[in-house]
Amino acid sequence: MPHPVILTMPPQRVATPDPALTPALLDLLTGLDARFATRIERLLKDRKARRERMSAGDVERLTDTLHIRQADWHVEPLPANWMERRVEVIGPADRQSIIEGLNTGAKTYIADLYDLAAGQKGNLLRAHRAIGRAAKGRLSCITAEGGRIRLHASGTTRLAVAVRPLGVPEAMVRFGGRPVQGGLFDLVMLALHHGASLMERQRSIHVYLRNVHGHLEARLWNDVFDALEESLGLDRGSIRATVFVDNVIGALEPEETLFELAPHAGGLALDNAAYVADHIALFTGRESGVFPDRERFGMDCGLLESLARTVIGACHRRGAHALGTPGHGLPHVGHGRPKPALVEMLNDKEHEAALGMDGTLMAHPGLVNAAMTEFNKHMGASHQFAVQRREEIAVSDLVRRPDGDISVDGLVRAVRTGLLGLSAMETGASRIELDGRTHDRSSVRLAIALLWHWVVADKGRITASGLDIHDDLITFLVKKEVEKLAARPDHPALGALRTAGDQLIGLVLSPDCPGLP
Repeated sequence: MPHPVILTMPPQRVATPDPALTPALLDLLTGLDARFATRIERLLKDRKARRERMSAGDVERLTDTLHIRQADWHVEPLPANWMERRVEVIGPADRQSIIEGLNTGAKTYIADLYDLAAGQKGNLLRAHRAIGRAAKGRLSCITAEGGRIRLHASGTTRLAVAVRPLGVPEAMVRFGGRPVQGGLFDLVMLALHHGASLMERQRSIHVYLRNVHGHLEARLWNDVFDALEESLGLDRGSIRATVFVDNVIGALEPEETLFELAPHAGGLALDNAAYVADHIALFTGRESGVFPDRERFGMDCGLLESLARTVIGACHRRGAHALGTPGHGLPHVGHGRPKPALVEMLNDKEHEAALGMDGTLMAHPGLVNAAMTEFNKHMGASHQFAVQRREEIAVSDLVRRPDGDISVDGLVRAVRTGLLGLSAMETGASRIELDGRTHDRSSVRLAIALLWHWVVADKGRITASGLDIHDDLITFLVKKEVEKLAARPDHPALGALRTAGDQLIGLVLSPDCPGLP
C-alpha cells in the first residue's frame, strides 16, 4: 500500500496549498524520496562515523580511490556559454535580490535557498516562484523605496540555484511518515517547473551543492540527477552541479568528487568560512591550538592557500572550473579610505586569480566590477585551465591551524555576528551586515564556532592581556552586546535580540561544537 503524501503548509496558506505543489511534482518528488531516502540515511550515518574517526586522528586520503587519482580522465565539458565564470554573485532568492544580481553584469547569479532565512517556509515558496519568473525572464518587483525594477531584456547573466544540502528536511511535504529531503524538493521544483526555460535560455540547469562529504555523497547526487533527467526526458548532463568544498572530507576527495559527478560536474568552489568551521568541529579539544580572530586569516593563510591549490590542481587536471570563496566585503561609500574588510577581500580576490582560479564568488552585487578588475589582471582567456598546479599538498597542510592573535575586538565582533545571525534566522532575513561585511549562514556558523572553540581550548585567551575566554565572560559579553545592538535603529528589537542572546549562550557553552538550526 503506497504511503500517503501529507502537505503541511505555512499558516497563511493552510486553506490554499501552493499551486506549484502539483500532483505531477508530488509524484516525482515522492518517487525520488522512496528511491533514495534509505541511501541518504545510510550515507549520513557513514559520514558521522568517519568524522568520529577523523576527530580521533585518522585523517588521510582514501587508499580505495587511489586509482581514480592516478587515472587519466576528464569531466564532461560545460556548454560553451558556461565556460567563462570570472565573477559569480551569490545572494538571496527574493525578487529584488535576483533582479539586482542578474542585472549586475556578473557571469552568474546564484539564488541561495540555504541562507539565514532557510527555515522560513513562506520565504521558500516565494523564492521558488521568483526563480521561476527569472528563468522565464519575466521577474519584476516594487522596492521598499517605491520604485519598480525588472530584469534587463539584454542581460546575459546566467541563473543558478544553491539547493539545500543532504539531511535538511522539508516539512511542507511528508511522505512515509517523515519530511522529504529539502534538497530533493528544491531540485524537483527547479527542474520540473523551470527546467525547460533554463535549458532554452542558458543550455543548463545549474545547481550548487553544499555539505558534500566525499565521493559517495557525490555519487548519490549524480544518481539523483540521472533519475530526474530520465523522468523529465532531459539529455544526460542537462543538470550541472558546482560543489562547495566546505568541509575537510571534501578537501581530501576533490578528484573523487568530480569523478563521481563527471557527466554532471560544473566544478568546485571554495567556502573558506564553512571549511574553517568544520575544521573547528573536528579538531578542537582542551589542549588543541586555537584559531586567531577571523580577520587574521585570509587566502594567504597556509591552511586556506593549501586548500585553494588542492582544488585548482584537482579541477584543472580534470577539465573543470575552480572558483574562489565568496567575498563578503561591502562596497566603499563616500569619501576617505575604504574599510579594511573591503581591502582585505579584494586582496584575496587578486590572490585567487594569481593562484589560477577560473573565477570567484561575491556576496554583494555592488562589487562585481571590483572583482572583475582583479581577475582581469591575470586572466587573458575565459578560464585558467592551463594553470596546472602539480605540487603535492600534504594532508597536514590542509588541517594545520594558523598562528595569530585573539583580540577583544575580534571576540566582540564574533558575538555580534552570532547575535545578528540568529536574530535574522528568526525574523526571516537572508543576510546581515556588520563592520563592513555581509554575513551569510557560513559566516555566522564560523563566528559561533570560534566562540565555542575559544571557550573549550585551554589556549583560548586574549593575546594582549592573557584573559581567559570562559563561560562567564561569554555570558557577560552577550548580554552587554544585546543591549548595545538594540539601541541602534537599524538592528533587531530588544526582544528578538534577547532571544538570540539566550540561544547564542546555549550554543557557545554546549559540550559539542554547535551547528545552526
